[in-house]
Amino acid sequence: RQLSPATTKMGRVMGKSSGKTGRCGRGGAYRPSEGEASRLGGGAQGDSVSQGESHPSYDLAFERALLRAAERQKELVGDRAAADRALGDLERLDGHRQELLLRNSRRLATFAALERFLDSANAAVATEPEVAISWARRALALAPRLDPQHYGQALLHDSEARAWTIWAHAARKLGRLDEADEALRHAYQSLLRGTRDPVERATWLEARAELRVLQGEIDQAASFHRRAAELFREAGEESRAAGCFSALARLHRESGQPERAVTAARQALSLATNRPAVRFAALFELAEALLACGNFFAARGVLDEMRRVGADGVTSATANELAYRIDRALVPRRALGAS
Repeated sequence: RQLSPATTKMGRVMGKSSGKTGRCGRGGAYRPSEGEASRLGGGAQGDSVSQGESHPSYDLAFERALLRAAERQKELVGDRAAADRALGDLERLDGHRQELLLRNSRRLATFAALERFLDSANAAVATEPEVAISWARRALALAPRLDPQHYGQALLHDSEARAWTIWAHAARKLGRLDEADEALRHAYQSLLRGTRDPVERATWLEARAELRVLQGEIDQAASFHRRAAELFREAGEESRAAGCFSALARLHRESGQPERAVTAARQALSLATNRPAVRFAALFELAEALLACGNFFAARGVLDEMRRVGADGVTSATANELAYRIDRALVPRRALGAS
């Protein structure tokens, strides 16, 4: 529970690879393959460890794995602190000296530094896309310099895929769609050589969907959003899955399919339970879809829940604007009822 995201991801990758040799029986009891059984001194598969028992070799292996994980975690914490200090130094230098520090600093030649480059790129996408591209470029320059034996070649390829995907987001923001398309092609090649982590794949699909919308390929964009939502949900990232379904609802509504938009918005709402901002977005898409379907009273009910969820100025303004449109739609019905 105390391991960092990078360390736990390493564990998921190790689990995938180690799962190829043995198998689990009923109730989850692990049964080694014939080769593993002979190496552990168990002989045939019939001598495998039964549920509730523990083979000494397994205990020793787990202890060693936990020790290695703790060592890597300690190393990562130290590297992150060093990278943060180096990035602080970097911000005080001009462009030429920044590049010198990036090339020569040992503190900026670790996986932790690569993480920080990606974090900086991601944080800048919305407001400073050119800066985001600059950080993504630095991440792409650093990744091949890191020791693949120490960090894991597949994890480094995942990081390259993330850098290219961030680059694509930034290029899309700048209206450079061909550049975004090319960046996503590079990201895809890195993903093929990576861990096949579902979150990495879903992030790529999400970026691909957003680009396809601008390119006018709505059906393909909807397909990418749907697949990304499935992968996020598979990985336990329900808030991000909800975001994909909200985007899908908006696509259906804007393409004249409000009933399908209602379905997608309800899927988003069922997943958006923990984060108010994500739930507000899902409620907004549901209200818009219901309004487009002519179900004004249901839209008004969703609006009431939006007001309970959203409390800041932005969400209140959004709710007020939606309330105005719902009230305008309801005026003819109220007049008809009065007559």
